[in-house]
Amino acid sequence: MATLKSIKNKYLQTSDGDTLGVDDNASNVALLAFKMQAADSIAKFNMVDGFADAYADATGIDASASTNEVRNAANYYIGTQTTTLTRNGASGSQTLDVSASDSISASIWGAGGETGTTGCGSSQGAGAGGQGGYMKVTVDTSSISSLIIVAGLRDGGGTGYSNCAGNGGKYSGIFKTSETRGNALAIAGAGGGGASAVVTWGAGGSVSSNGGAGNGGGNEPGSGGANASLTAGNAVGTGTSNAGGGGGSGYTSGSGGGGSNPHDYGGGGGSGSNYGGASETTIVENSNNGDSVSTSDPNYDSSYGGVNEHGRVSVSYDGAGDLTLISNSATASAQPDTADIVATYTNGAGTATLNTDLKYHVSRDNGTTYTEATMVSQGTSGGHLLVSARNIDISGQPAGTTMRYKVTSHNQSANKETRAQAVSLAWA
Repeated sequence: MATLKSIKNKYLQTSDGDTLGVDDNASNVALLAFKMQAADSIAKFNMVDGFADAYADATGIDASASTNEVRNAANYYIGTQTTTLTRNGASGSQTLDVSASDSISASIWGAGGETGTTGCGSSQGAGAGGQGGYMKVTVDTSSISSLIIVAGLRDGGGTGYSNCAGNGGKYSGIFKTSETRGNALAIAGAGGGGASAVVTWGAGGSVSSNGGAGNGGGNEPGSGGANASLTAGNAVGTGTSNAGGGGGSGYTSGSGGGGSNPHDYGGGGGSGSNYGGASETTIVENSNNGDSVSTSDPNYDSSYGGVNEHGRVSVSYDGAGDLTLISNSATASAQPDTADIVATYTNGAGTATLNTDLKYHVSRDNGTTYTEATMVSQGTSGGHLLVSARNIDISGQPAGTTMRYKVTSHNQSANKETRAQAVSLAWA
């Protein structure tokens, strides 16, 4: 490496900058400024010929130009997009990552009860099962990282008498860490099973995965799907004589459905009743009969929630998406021809490939034209992956002094979440 002494008898030229390591020093100064900013928790640190942003707040980002950007309270940006997950009773339960969402919206249908068997021990008719309940809710997930989504089976509740009466359905719902009453955010109750005739009775809809459901009514008034282990779930839903049991969620009452001729036909199953009393939950719409909302909910499917039908849950939430993050502009003192970028990022899930899954760009004409930088790994800084690009040629861009940077992420999914932690942009 040359020294000032070795070139004392010549005028300095532009090429001597590389010889003296000036560019390396400039990069190190940018790195140092970056680390100083992070250490001092400065939201936006403007330098003479550049600026840095460690995302302590959103003041350095142009939200109107950026897309899919979400700033996390831990001081990073990720890309998100609205995604809809639908689970039907036959597909079982699923754990859903909602860490990128402050809230979700959901449409929930409990499973319908089964209809009793006609002529089973009698020449008389059978009662129909009850419809599942329906709820439309929003849930505050700002302090919740994952949800358990449960779609009920049409025969997942109590068992009808003597294999002749209909089985009760199982509730559908949304839970926090486990499928228990204390973690319930919203439940659409299931329909009770219909009685086969006056001598047998249908079952109520189920209340919880850890307990049985109450019997529906045959010759006696029916009680809905109660779970004795749940303090709020004692026998709920009372039918009239020869009525099917109310479909109980275990939280509020379901009504029993009477047969068309109480002395000759089995009673119908009661409708599902719903629960949405958690502090995080806001009820938008609520009905004991899921089929009654066919025209008001775009997620309605006539194959679910009615008599003899499985339950259904449709959840809209913010999931992983590709990010475009654009800075606010800064004015250069003179038109620059080169730029330097120093940045940090982390892998929230999976491993990003630099310059493929994560890219950085520079503009000198206020974002009309961008030049992509080829970033190089520089190790780690504060637990973050440190990358940089030096002497990015922006001389071919239209004339201008309004500087911006752009960060883009690509190929993002539940298995690949790339977090932009900080960026420093300098120019000359």
